[in-house]
Amino acid sequence: MHSALSQQIQCPICLNHFKDPVCLPCEHSFCRGCITRLMECNPHDLRCPECRGPFSQHDVRTSRLLRNMVYATRAHLEEHEALKKRVDMIGTAAATPNRDSPELICPKHNEPFKLFCETDQKLICFICREENVHQGHKFKTMNDAAKIKKAEANAVLKVLFSEDEQLTDMSKKQHDEMSKTKSKSEFLEARISAQFAKMHKFLTEREGELKKTLRENEQEVVGRMEQNVRTMEELLSDGKEEQGTLVSALETDKPDSFLKWWSEQGNRMVEGMLNERIKPKLENVSVISDCLSLGPYETYLQFFAWKEMLRTVNPIPRRLTMKDNDDACLKVSPSGRFVQRSSKKGKFSTKKYNMPFTSSAQSFRHGQHYWEVEVGEKLSWVVGVSVKEYSHADTVLYFSSEEGYYIIQYGSGTAAERALTGIEENLRKIGVCLDCERNQVSFYNAEGMTLIDVTECDFNSPHSLCVSPGLYHDGKNSDPVTLCWY
Repeated sequence: MHSALSQQIQCPICLNHFKDPVCLPCEHSFCRGCITRLMECNPHDLRCPECRGPFSQHDVRTSRLLRNMVYATRAHLEEHEALKKRVDMIGTAAATPNRDSPELICPKHNEPFKLFCETDQKLICFICREENVHQGHKFKTMNDAAKIKKAEANAVLKVLFSEDEQLTDMSKKQHDEMSKTKSKSEFLEARISAQFAKMHKFLTEREGELKKTLRENEQEVVGRMEQNVRTMEELLSDGKEEQGTLVSALETDKPDSFLKWWSEQGNRMVEGMLNERIKPKLENVSVISDCLSLGPYETYLQFFAWKEMLRTVNPIPRRLTMKDNDDACLKVSPSGRFVQRSSKKGKFSTKKYNMPFTSSAQSFRHGQHYWEVEVGEKLSWVVGVSVKEYSHADTVLYFSSEEGYYIIQYGSGTAAERALTGIEENLRKIGVCLDCERNQVSFYNAEGMTLIDVTECDFNSPHSLCVSPGLYHDGKNSDPVTLCWY
């Protein structure tokens, strides 16, 4: 164990304990000095000495976790070595008694201790042995007793050493799991950033397209309005000139001068304007009203953007279809998306763990899968997963308006239920996450993605989604449970 533990903090290049450890993207670790010298030797083709994976100078990251592990492991190894030396010394001392050490004296009889009373577990002298207090007791010489007791102490010490080594190994494994968790967290954080960057890119591009369409519509509408204004201004200019001529003529005080203008110009102008120009000029010009519009995008922009973005989302929940299992009480739609009660008759029980159900035609044994089921305002329902091989439910979320929410797990002819508390709102849409790698099924309030419960499952067999529309409730619970398709 000492050697194995020491190897865990050993640099693969210099074969010594890590000094200022650094980590590469492939998760292999080295001394900073060792990897720096390696990079200086071949700066144009940097590859991990362990797996030959490529990396760059910017990829070399300080491993604080490994550095702390090195310090802790060194301290433990030093303590372990010191303790081992002490044990060896104790063993040697037990095999070779120290002749130079002074003899211990019995304080009662002033005689050297020569015996060990096994009954009382104490040293005694020869006189003590003859006293009534030690009558019938078992005795051994000090050398024999010391060997036996040291053997017992050594046995206990070995157990402690074994426990120590096991704890050290467990501590190392726990640090490894911590490292994995942190690495996975970094990976998931990068994945989250990438996924949101993709959505941000889509939304930014779509925003730009809509703004471009808006500007083009604005230019087209405003262009027609500007042309209309120019036409009005031209007509207005012509009218101003004619107005000036008429005003000038009307300001003439002499009748003969006015009539002379009238006969030469005025009569023709006035009659032409009254009969031909004024009315047509006004009829051909009108104010163009504001007609700029984006249609339903003005009010439902977020909804349409969500619909468009959904086409770019990958992956999305797989479209499952429910099987028609010939139950007289269950009615499955031709599409396999809706399941409802067909009547109040049949084998439906009033007990929550005896409700019949139907399962999806698709089953899963590997990976992580998620679906959503809409239950609306139903008075009772069941949503969960079933075992394909045995055609029975495994783990389900049960709801009844009278009893509340329960997690029910089915076994070999048995059912264990667990009440869920703290759910104050009525759940209208249930999310089911089947994680085959972690052997878990999780239930969510799909409207806000808040976790309802996580339960361990047995995934030796493929699992399917299962649903039950619940009890009849005198026809008040006849609405279907609906699989959400996206």
